Amino acid sequence: MTDPNLTPEPIEEATPETMAIVKKEMPNATEETIKETAALFESIKKRATAEMQAAGEITREAYLNAVEKARSTFAQNKSIAQDKMQSAVGLIQKETEKNWLVIDASQNAGAGANSRCGRSQPRSLFESSAASARSGGTK
Repeated sequence: MTDPNLTPEPIEEATPETMAIVKKEMPNATEETIKETAALFESIKKRATAEMQAAGEITREAYLNAVEKARSTFAQNKSIAQDKMQSAVGLIQKETEKNWLVIDASQNAGAGANSRCGRSQPRSLFESSAASARSGGTK
């Protein structure tokens, strides 16, 4: 019994490959049953293909979003790392200057006649050895 309110949809044309599979699996079926079954398989294949493409687009979108998020996080971390590096270099520079002043003050206080005469940098190892050799002392 067929519903008169239903409009018949055109039957999907089946590929020869699908027809061969249906005929092999249903050898005793009528030609109409084989065509309708093959058309059903074609519709299912089309639907599955469309679903896979949609899933692929969603997956691609998710992948691109993840890449963009990673890129953003990397840039943010790079900025933070650069700030920390600059801060660390600044701290090292301040510590060096502070230690330099301590060394300079101790050398000027204990040097007496061997004062560095206002030198702003400590003697190099070579200068220290040469001065020690001239004065006859060991350093």
